Amino acid sequence: MKKSYTSFFILGLLIFFIGIEGSFAKNKQIVAILDSPIDFKHANIKTQVDSNLMKIIGVDLGNGLTLSWYDYNEMSRSDFFEKMDVPSYFLSLFQLRAQDYLSQHRSVIHYFLPNIPQVLEDLRQAMTKLSPQYQSKWSNISVFLHGTYVADLVSRGNAGDFGIITYPLFKPEFSEEIDENSLRLIAMRNAFDTEEGLGSDSVQQELKKLAETLAQNSVSTVNMSFSVSYQSSLRRFLGLLTPEAKDLYQADTRLQKDIQEYLAKTIQLRIDSFHHLIRSNPETVFVLAAENLSLDIAKQNLTLARIKEPNLLKVAAIKGDGHLADFSSYSQDYVDVAALGVGVRGALTGGGQLKMSGTSVATPFVTNTIVKIRSEHPEMSASESIQFLLEHHTRHNRHLDGKVVGGRELWLDTSLFEDVLDRNNPPIQLIYQEERLKDGTVCRSLFEP
Repeated sequence: MKKSYTSFFILGLLIFFIGIEGSFAKNKQIVAILDSPIDFKHANIKTQVDSNLMKIIGVDLGNGLTLSWYDYNEMSRSDFFEKMDVPSYFLSLFQLRAQDYLSQHRSVIHYFLPNIPQVLEDLRQAMTKLSPQYQSKWSNISVFLHGTYVADLVSRGNAGDFGIITYPLFKPEFSEEIDENSLRLIAMRNAFDTEEGLGSDSVQQELKKLAETLAQNSVSTVNMSFSVSYQSSLRRFLGLLTPEAKDLYQADTRLQKDIQEYLAKTIQLRIDSFHHLIRSNPETVFVLAAENLSLDIAKQNLTLARIKEPNLLKVAAIKGDGHLADFSSYSQDYVDVAALGVGVRGALTGGGQLKMSGTSVATPFVTNTIVKIRSEHPEMSASESIQFLLEHHTRHNRHLDGKVVGGRELWLDTSLFEDVLDRNNPPIQLIYQEERLKDGTVCRSLFEP
């Protein structure tokens, strides 16, 4: 009988500990970063990446080929290096690092060597003339480095019950220039491609599968440091035209109309796919960049940033003095909050740090705060978590009136980001003011009131 009691006692302990373990697993925050492939081995993020989960989640590549998210990320990184020759990669990296260094020491450099910044730009222009594809490679280097950078800012100060999974939604694209014949073929697609045909586009299918994956794995938060719009797509498209193709585009109004209609239909389907992704995961918080077009989103018809859902936050970028960044899109109706997005340092693929600017830089600061809220308040729904952030982790910034809903600016816990702020050229942000928020958290403001 004594042996029987002992067995029941041990069994009870096992059930108890299994229950605790299951409870911990259930409350663990899973954050998905939809971006370019990231460097899993970077010291700033390697402990936060949930490699085990990423090796379980599969990606259907078609033709019976399936890879895990982990392997898909690594394959995308390898694909970049295969297409980006080594000299171009290191020259691009050198230029980015040199520009960063110059920005930190601009007063001294400009005094003794005022022509250095122009020399760097001349070098890039010369490389572009020698190799027409270098311009494409130059722009793609920032795409390639972007995911690792964003993952670093998202993970700051979030540990223990937090894990990152990443999906390389954006791979570097080394686009060839579009000549006159290619331009005519694209225009013809407007007449012959049905909506069903456009909807079978690989990206649309990829997003549908992604929506199911997020739901199946109980992802709590998704960082989307990008946006999708007709205006940005048209700009990129026109930038690929050869001089002859550009002349044809400007001279032939019918061709121009066909191109614009085809692009508009494609972008609308892309926006619809992302909208479906957000609506089909109502308990996941999505944090979206407002885009870098310096435009009022309310005046744009085809942009992802115009959609509204209770589980979606849209983020503009501000400078160190509290003003809206020159590049940031804005809207007093569609943008929920603004955060620092100029001259911020983050993890650099391969090790070290790199400085970037953009609404995509401001977005992970907001995601970082949402992750903390959802970790501390797991009982909150997605919409309640967003409301909590807007009520307890923002303040009114008069410079944002008419640009952001309620002129809201994110309170930033600068103690977590000491090494990413630009200390060599301190803006007003280094004059701190402390304030105790409603939930008891003490935050230091980056800006003077």
